[in-house]
Parts: sequence; structure tokens; C-alpha cells
Amino acid sequence: MAGKVDDVELDERRDGALVVTALLTGPGAWGARLPGWLGRAVLAVWRRLHQGENPEPVRIAVGLVTEIGSAVRLSVVRDELGNQNFEQWAEERIITKLPGASHAGE
Repeated sequence: MAGKVDDVELDERRDGALVVTALLTGPGAWGARLPGWLGRAVLAVWRRLHQGENPEPVRIAVGLVTEIGSAVRLSVVRDELGNQNFEQWAEERIITKLPGASHAGE
């Protein structure tokens, strides 16, 4: 599992049609959509804890998508995507410590 799709990146073609070019995931993608102080706080914490100087949401090129259903299947594994440092850190340091987190896959 590489994450949840939190947003999509669209480009406009010359004929005016919009096409999906990438799937975006992580707090950098969904934080800006949260209202008011909550959205600003999520983005501020994400930027502060992220290892990059100007972090961007995890971007998965639509060319890597092999199937769209209840799950989006990719032609690569999570480790090949890159830019997953924050998500891996959060999973290791925060998510796994939450009560019941060890049963999430069951």
C-alpha cells in the first residue's frame, strides 16, 4: 500500500479538456483543503517535520496506474515511488504507537 489518493493533478489540453496527470497523497495534498486553523496547522507541522526544504505532496504519475477500482493499483512498489520519507517517519513514530494500530491489517 502506497497511501490514499488525497487529490489529483490536472492539466488542461489545448482543446480545453482536463486530463489527470498525477495522483497526490499525504498531508501536503489534503492539508490545504482543511478549513481555517486546522489546515494551516496540518501543513505547518508537515513542513516542519518533513526532511525536504520545500516539500511537495507525494506525486504518483498517472502512467504508473495499472488499475482503478476500490483500490488503485500501481506498476511499482511503494519504495520505488520516492518522496515517502515523511509518511514512513509518521508511520514508524506515530501510527504504530496508536492503540489498535497493530490490528489494522486484520
